[in-house]
Amino acid sequence: MDYEPIPDALVERAKLLESILLLACEYKKDQDYTYQELRREFMRDLALAVLLPQFVRTSRDLAQFWLYIREIDSTYAGRRKHVRE
Repeated sequence: MDYEPIPDALVERAKLLESILLLACEYKKDQDYTYQELRREFMRDLALAVLLPQFVRTSRDLAQFWLYIREIDSTYAGRRKHVRE
């Protein structure tokens, strides 16, 4: 399994988290380890945790996220739109 290197800059970490979620909208879960690390980091900082979408706060891994996102829309495009909003 390939793991995405986690960047140092906070804004780049947020972009990486979004990118992983967008891929997960297509049931691509190979970046689960990186997602969990990023989520854990953002959740530890209370100022950042409140800025996270509810689905990130409640989805500990990409399998849980998939259970959520597949109910939002039946299409990849609709799921990605939801994540971006």
